[in-house]
Amino acid sequence: MSYAQLTRDVRIPEERRAAYVAAGYWDAVTLTDQIEHWASAAPDRTAIVDQLGRRRATYADLRDHSSRAAALLATLGVVRGDVVAVQMPNWYEAIVFDLAALRLGAVLNPLIPTYGAKELNHMIGVARTKVVVTPEHYRSASYAERIREATAGLEHSVHHLQVPIPTDDFSGLESLLGDTEPLALKATGHAEDVSMLLFTSGTESMPKAILHTEQTTGCGVREMYKFLGLNAEDVVWMPMPIGHSTGFNFGVRFALHHGLKILLQDRWDAAAGIDLCLAEGASLTAVSPTHLLDMLGVLGDAPKDLSQLRYFGCAGAPIPDGVVEKAEAFGITVLRGYGSTEALPIAKGAPNLPATLRAKTDGQVMPSVEIQLRDDSGAVVDGREGGEIFSRSPQSCVGFAPAPDGSPQGNISDDGWIRSGDLGVLDDNRCLTIVGRKKEIIIRGGMNVAPREIEESLLKHPAIEKAAVIGLADARLGESVCACIVTHDDGTDFASVINHLKALDIAGYKLPTRVEIFDAFPMTDTGKIKKPELATLVLGRDRQN
Repeated sequence: MSYAQLTRDVRIPEERRAAYVAAGYWDAVTLTDQIEHWASAAPDRTAIVDQLGRRRATYADLRDHSSRAAALLATLGVVRGDVVAVQMPNWYEAIVFDLAALRLGAVLNPLIPTYGAKELNHMIGVARTKVVVTPEHYRSASYAERIREATAGLEHSVHHLQVPIPTDDFSGLESLLGDTEPLALKATGHAEDVSMLLFTSGTESMPKAILHTEQTTGCGVREMYKFLGLNAEDVVWMPMPIGHSTGFNFGVRFALHHGLKILLQDRWDAAAGIDLCLAEGASLTAVSPTHLLDMLGVLGDAPKDLSQLRYFGCAGAPIPDGVVEKAEAFGITVLRGYGSTEALPIAKGAPNLPATLRAKTDGQVMPSVEIQLRDDSGAVVDGREGGEIFSRSPQSCVGFAPAPDGSPQGNISDDGWIRSGDLGVLDDNRCLTIVGRKKEIIIRGGMNVAPREIEESLLKHPAIEKAAVIGLADARLGESVCACIVTHDDGTDFASVINHLKALDIAGYKLPTRVEIFDAFPMTDTGKIKKPELATLVLGRDRQN
């Protein structure tokens, strides 16, 4: 697939483009430009810390290594507009090759390291990827075998570049780069070009390829920096996979664009993460509620003051009642947020918001974002009534790559409105509260049941640690409500769960007719529950019985 084919469905009305440029949202600056700037202005400033603090790289190191890596990719035939996939853990080497691809004017496709051959086959096929960069090994995975299987049967050839496992220095990377000379910076990429291809969340059966430019992603990180009121002394901690939109855009891109230090953590361990934050002065992160809950579990046993973490962004799943307040006892200011790979940040909790709004809403809609709530007919409704969320902003994606059969993909209108599939309520302060997913709505006997409402109520039960509500086929009602829960050590039972929900005045038609208890839920790498997989497990129990 050529660059022209990849971007076939990208259409930005000239008047909207001109408006974003005039307002200062879009400019000509790329991430490559920013690396050049910081490597010249502050060459000895620490850019990246990984391996739990054992390895450090300056902005000068980063420019040298990424420009040499770009030259290496060029020897494999990578030119402007080609897609380069980087499927790496949260290592310094991942960022080196991310930046190398961008330096060449290629389209960067970051990938989570746990994607298997089946998922990769789809993704590499959709993107017509030229080069895949992976570790030689990671955990128990052999990437040579995985990529061979993933590329078998594809209509195009794919280069596989394997990166040595890092030690406490850069010797493995140096051996790979050898005597390659740095690639001089040329006008190979432009800010208005598509520079990133990101696949939708792993909770979808067939992920779609979302297209962003340096203008959209650059706007997103600049607007967030201003919104939070950050400064040059802030330090970013990123335990989320940098192969994911949050990890890359609001970890890597965010930090490097502004000349900040970023701490990478490649294996999730809450205690190790807390120690890393304290040792390195972390002040900002963006994680899932799972990370926060794990940290609070550790802090409950060994309390520590984490008040330096002034901006603890938390999004991607519901946050149980009382957790925000519990975090503040350890000095952590939790800022709930809402966004997507397509739209990037839509709403964010601001430190100056009243504590009740920070705890109970998913943040304030950012100034650069236009938002509408619409009913089933598509009509715009009063935000207080609630409806499906549509957004448009200068940080929104510019389109989607075509499907393998050539059909158009995505949920973006010709005039730039992105349909989220999420249901929300918007108050007079532009604070947004997510109430559920439209496609997850359970229709029980003609009545709509929003799983998120039930899930948030279940999480108020003292014995319930995690909750997910799914719909199951029902011969009489169409669908029935099934509550899946993970409990604390003391456990619970069906009667206790139902009595708890009744005490919270949950309507009778919304009450689960079934409660399934699990030791753990199937989760994505970004902390989201895999509900289709969970439903399969429930149905499997039926077959066993």
